[in-house]
Amino acid sequence: MRKAFIIVIVAVMLTSMFACSNSKEPNSPTEPASTQGNVTSTPNESSQPDTPPPEEEGPYKFAAGKYETMEFPLKVKETLGVNIEYNVVTFANASENFSTRIASDDLCDLTYCAHWYYPGSKLEAIDDGFFVNLYDYKEYMPNYYKAIHMYPEDENILGQIMQRDGTIPAFYALYYDPMRLNGPAVRGDWLDAVGLTQKDIVTVDQYADMLRLFKTEIGCPSPYLLLSGFDAHAIFACYDTHAYARAKCIRDGKVSFAFTSEQDKKYMTTINQWWNEDLILKDYLSISANPQGLSWITTGQVGALGMIPSEKLDFEKGSDDPNMNWVPLANPVVYEGQTIHLALGINKLADGSWWLSTKCDNIPLLMTYCDYFYSEDGMILGNYGVEGYTYNYDENGEIKFADWLVNHDAGFSNALHIFCQSELVEGGYKFRSRSYAFDGGEKLKSFIDFWEDEEFYRYDASMVYPPAIVLTDEQSADYVVFSTDVQTYMNETLPLFVDGSKPLAEWDSYVAQMREIGLNECEQIYQEAYDAYMAAN
Repeated sequence: MRKAFIIVIVAVMLTSMFACSNSKEPNSPTEPASTQGNVTSTPNESSQPDTPPPEEEGPYKFAAGKYETMEFPLKVKETLGVNIEYNVVTFANASENFSTRIASDDLCDLTYCAHWYYPGSKLEAIDDGFFVNLYDYKEYMPNYYKAIHMYPEDENILGQIMQRDGTIPAFYALYYDPMRLNGPAVRGDWLDAVGLTQKDIVTVDQYADMLRLFKTEIGCPSPYLLLSGFDAHAIFACYDTHAYARAKCIRDGKVSFAFTSEQDKKYMTTINQWWNEDLILKDYLSISANPQGLSWITTGQVGALGMIPSEKLDFEKGSDDPNMNWVPLANPVVYEGQTIHLALGINKLADGSWWLSTKCDNIPLLMTYCDYFYSEDGMILGNYGVEGYTYNYDENGEIKFADWLVNHDAGFSNALHIFCQSELVEGGYKFRSRSYAFDGGEKLKSFIDFWEDEEFYRYDASMVYPPAIVLTDEQSADYVVFSTDVQTYMNETLPLFVDGSKPLAEWDSYVAQMREIGLNECEQIYQEAYDAYMAAN
C-alpha cells in the first residue's frame, strides 16, 4: 500500500504520515491482521511535498524513517502484524501538504483529521470519491460499529458520525469514560495568601475581586490570561454565550453566532473593564493556547485561566516557585444558583479521526487495523502504550504511567501524544482517565470532580446548537461566501472593544455592519438547517 497521512500533535505540533503493509486479509474482522508482506510502494518522487525531512533526528526520532523505530509503533507492528511507514512534516505545512496530495490525486491510505484540510464538507469528501464510505465495509469494523451506538440516549453522537443514512466518513475518536475536559483554574497558593478558598469564588463579581487581590496583594501585574480567541475554555458561559470563534447557540428558537448579541456585549464589557484595570495580560493576541503563554504562567505573571488538568504538571514543573499550586474553580455565574445553558456539556466525541483513501490497495485490512483500537486490547495499547515501558500495573492491578513519562521534558500532556495515541487527532476509543493514571494523579482527578460537583455544576444544554446538524453542500458553499467578510471584520474589531479603541457604545453599529456584509445570510443558512433538523426529530 501507499503511505497514509496522519496528524500527530507533539511538543511543537507535528504532522506525520504512515503506510500499512500489503498483508493478507484476516480471517475474522475482530482478529489482528497477520503479517504477510512489507510496504509495496510509495508515491512517486514528483508527487511528494517540497518540505525536506529534518536534517537532525532530534530526541523524538521524527527524522525520515526513524519514527517507526520508537517503542509504540514497534509494538503496534508486533501486535497487528502491519508495517507502518512514517513521514514527518511541520504542522504549519500540513495544509499545503494535504492540498498537494489532493491536487496530484496521491492521497495516502490513511489520513488523520482529513476534514481539517479538505476543501468541502465531510460528506463531500466521500461523494467526491477521495475517501471511503466506511459503512460499505461495516463487516470489517464490528468494534467501531458497536462503539458508535454506545450512547443511544444521545442522538447527537450517531448524528455527527452518520450524518446521512448509510454513510460513515471516518473512524471518529470516542471517549469511553466521558468527563469534563477543561475549565477554570487558579493559583491555589495565591488564594491561600489572600484568605480565600476555591468555594469562595462563585460569581463573576467575586472572580473579579479575586483578580484585584492578586494584583494588589500578590503583586501579579496581569492576573487573568485572556486568549486571542477569547473564551476558548467557556469560563464565562454564564453570559448565555460562548464567546469563541464561530460558536453558535439557540436563543428562543433562533440561531445566534458568538460576538453578535447583547449577551456578547455584556461579556465584552466585563473584559474591557478588566483591561482598563490592568487585570488582563496585554499580550493576549499572541497567545492562542496555554503553551504559548507558558513563560507568563510559570513566572507568576498570571494567576487565573482556563486549562486541562494535565497542564497543572507542566505549569508547576516549569516554574521556579516551589509553592505554585494550580487548583480548579467552578465556572463563575452572574448570580448564585444560575443554570448554565450552553458550552459546558460533557463531550463523548473526541477530536481525532481516521479517514481511508479510496485508492488503498487493501481497504478491509486497513479497516480491521483501525477497528482494533475500539476493542478492549486495542484501547489499552492505544491509550497507554507499551507495558513495561510507558506503563506498568501496580499492586492493585491498576495501570500507572512510568515516572519518566509523567516527568518528561516535553510535559506530560505532550508526552502522551508522542509515546501513545493522541486523543486530539487519532481515532479509537479514548480514556479521559489516562490523564491522571500515575502516582499523585488524584490531584488532576480533583479538577474534574470539582468542575462536575453538583454544588456548582448546574447545566441543562437548552441553548446548545445541535452538533448533529449538517449543512447541505449548497448551504456550506453559501456559508463560506457570506461568512468570510463577517469573520474578517469581527477579527479586526473585537480587539478594539477589548482595549477601548472602539467604545462599546458602538456595539450596535458593529453588529449592523456585520449584518450588511453577510451575518443575516449566515444566520439564515443555519436557521434553515436547524428548522429542518427539528422538524425531522
